Amino acid sequence: MDDSTKIRLLRMICDNDINVQIENLQNVLEICETIQYLRVMKNDSFSTRIMHDNNLLYQKSYLHGRSILTLSKGLLIKNKELNINQIISDPLSINVLFRALLETYLTFYHINFASTKEEIEIIHLIWDIHGLYQRQRIKFVDEDNPLYAMNLKKLKEDKLYIDRLILKLKESSIYSNLTEEKQNSLIGLLKRDWKISFHDSSYKRNSYHQILESLKIQNELFKNIYNNLSWSAHSTSVIIAQFKNLWDQDRSDILFLKNALLLSNSFLSFMTVDMIKNDNDYYPCYKRLSNSDKDLLNYYNYFFRGDDRTIEKVDK
Repeated sequence: MDDSTKIRLLRMICDNDINVQIENLQNVLEICETIQYLRVMKNDSFSTRIMHDNNLLYQKSYLHGRSILTLSKGLLIKNKELNINQIISDPLSINVLFRALLETYLTFYHINFASTKEEIEIIHLIWDIHGLYQRQRIKFVDEDNPLYAMNLKKLKEDKLYIDRLILKLKESSIYSNLTEEKQNSLIGLLKRDWKISFHDSSYKRNSYHQILESLKIQNELFKNIYNNLSWSAHSTSVIIAQFKNLWDQDRSDILFLKNALLLSNSFLSFMTVDMIKNDNDYYPCYKRLSNSDKDLLNYYNYFFRGDDRTIEKVDK
């Protein structure tokens, strides 16, 4: 990539103009759409269960990004009786959506980028078990509800499947390397958490914030961002006390929106590059992108993560 292209892209992704950031998100989402569509057209099956789950996580991130794009343009309020025709913003909902997007990417990263292939398989297995345990908590008690019989049947099937997955976990060398105490505590932990990593004869629980730190993103904008998101993403009335009058001070809502857009663009770009690197069937889809789309995708990763995290080197 030549220097003039780097300068142009740098100015574009760091631009303070909200309209530029919205246009960037539109472009990134179109890249996601193209990559996903071409991947399914090329091969709509997946070689492993984790590849299938990765694809679902990618779709989830894309949908959050698409919702953020819609909200970033404002909500048009129309009322014929009162003759109201006004656009209002909803920055708090945008941050709720962005935190969901961020957690989806961090989930994808955690279950795909452990140090060994076996650890990746076991971490994904644990994630699967935990999710099925959580689904066991969803129960219909009204026997007249049409979903009751279907749900009861599914719960029984899930319980048997959980048992098989736990047996598979116990047969792994990673589990065997744990002390007996850690083995017992791990099995009990699966109902409560899945963000687990292994170290010799032990394991540790991770928070989303710790997973984010492990990315080693090279920019202060991302420092402690997950914890900061708890301000607006918690669905409790306390956010009213935290945010009342804030938007009256130097148009803080605009800064809030700009940061959310820049972060959304970045993490969608991170996940797209990681998906391409992680699934060989995505790479031909990347090759069919325009040169400008490739440059944009690679530069987001280059600027925030470094040239070793791009598909094509930015520094020649």
